[in-house]
Amino acid sequence: MSTPSISTDPSSSLVPQPHLIFAKLVPANIEAQRLFSELAEAVLSNPTNPEYMHYAKFLHIEPYSPNPPDHQTRQESQESQTATDTDDEISVKSSPNYQGHYILSFEVDPLIPDIGWVIGFGRRSKKQSADSGPVDLLLATPGTSSAKFEVAGKHARLFFDKDAVLTLKVFSHRGYVTALGNEGFKEGQRSITTRKSRVSFGSLSYSLEFSDLNEEEYNNALRKYLKNHLNREAPSSDISATPSPMDTLVGEWNIRGTVGNGSFGVVNVTKNIRTGETGAAKCLVRNSIETHAKILREIDTLKALPRNPRLLQYFAEYYERGERWYTGILDESDERYRLRTRPEKVIIMYGPFVRFNLSEELFLKQPLNIRMAAFYQVLQGLVGLHGEGFIHRDIKPSNIGVVKQSADTIEIVILDYGETVRAERCEPCPGKAGTIPFLAPEMERRPYGKEVDLWATGIVGMQLFVSGGKLLWRNVVNAEAAWRKQVAVLQSAPANSVQNLLASMIAWDPAKRTPADIALKHPCFNDVRIACDVETQEASKLGSKRKHT
Repeated sequence: MSTPSISTDPSSSLVPQPHLIFAKLVPANIEAQRLFSELAEAVLSNPTNPEYMHYAKFLHIEPYSPNPPDHQTRQESQESQTATDTDDEISVKSSPNYQGHYILSFEVDPLIPDIGWVIGFGRRSKKQSADSGPVDLLLATPGTSSAKFEVAGKHARLFFDKDAVLTLKVFSHRGYVTALGNEGFKEGQRSITTRKSRVSFGSLSYSLEFSDLNEEEYNNALRKYLKNHLNREAPSSDISATPSPMDTLVGEWNIRGTVGNGSFGVVNVTKNIRTGETGAAKCLVRNSIETHAKILREIDTLKALPRNPRLLQYFAEYYERGERWYTGILDESDERYRLRTRPEKVIIMYGPFVRFNLSEELFLKQPLNIRMAAFYQVLQGLVGLHGEGFIHRDIKPSNIGVVKQSADTIEIVILDYGETVRAERCEPCPGKAGTIPFLAPEMERRPYGKEVDLWATGIVGMQLFVSGGKLLWRNVVNAEAAWRKQVAVLQSAPANSVQNLLASMIAWDPAKRTPADIALKHPCFNDVRIACDVETQEASKLGSKRKHT
């Protein structure tokens, strides 16, 4: 049987077509095409039959129009014929009457929107079981043998996951195989990461293809669908957008957009195609022993961080040449020693993904309770770091990321551990760590400890609650008089105010700075403490279930 030439024009269909079609499932091998033709004939012959009325909503049906097969379809056809039919059966069934595909539209609801579009053979017997019953995308006429094609009554389902990414999940527990691309699986789920994917259910093969809806149309329709049918708000479009040719699959991680572009420190959103976990992919370039050491230090720090929802969590790492160790020539006597080694990309996957940080001017206009909650959570992150012996050394607004925010809640995470060390004391190294306006007075003059993070956090607090985002000095070492004047103003504030707490956090003497765990108990946080603690506990439970290598 030849590959059919199927129109993408909805008006060519023999059954009414909805608008806002965002994807289609096209039969790809002979058996899938033959079963679709038989189903189409049954639907067209029984237009008022209640059994078919729901299934017809998801069908695009045309008269059969043969077209020469390509190599892939010819190979699939041969495999299908060998696996399921005798020569006599093939000759009888080789001329179908209809062709077409299944459609997914934002205007046509599945039976149970919360579950998504269920795919399979439907009811297989009067005796119901977990993997039988009504479906949305019916792959064959009722009564077709499940065992023959290894397709369950409810075989799999397509749905929008928590990030609104189209996902394929096994429904049946009968042990039949579902495949996406070249990977077969009998349980679990996989994110759809390409605009055109080969999908198989048992011995039936299909091509899952996104339509030509532009991204604005797609995201507007998706937003309405999620709100009206699933009572969910749409996530950022950088995650929920349809797959792009610019996406990169690295192991189990699909990275949205071009990775790297030859620059240092590019961050893209990424998603685990198996677990659905969303995170960030930081693309670095190592081209010297120095950059090699810096990158490995950041990776090792991420791996060692404690489980804390206010800190980043390591997921995975990827080396372009597959080797953790830099592949430059280390022997000075080697004539190639002075030759420039080809730059190599290193990608670090971690979570969560953040969309903006506290340096954004817009954040300063947030209500006081939101800013207080964010500041409280920064202190929670410091408790986690300091409790495990880490010193961040570069706390500042741009290194505090906002994971999500609503009208009355916020979730933040501390970013960038490139300067983080695990030590009780550090020797001063001017110009090598930190950002000048946030440097504690001792940081570039004498040995220092975790108290430098308390100072830097206090300066962030000054921007949030005192100065309207402005920095009151560039380098406090050269502005001690201005510091004294400001501290006096802070100390005159009520004892239960955040200004009172800030005065103790930017004490000149490190020993007099209020530790993060004590600062969390300050009365200025009374209105946000309970909500923040509950959110942190819930996030901690979720984080403890994650396993990444």
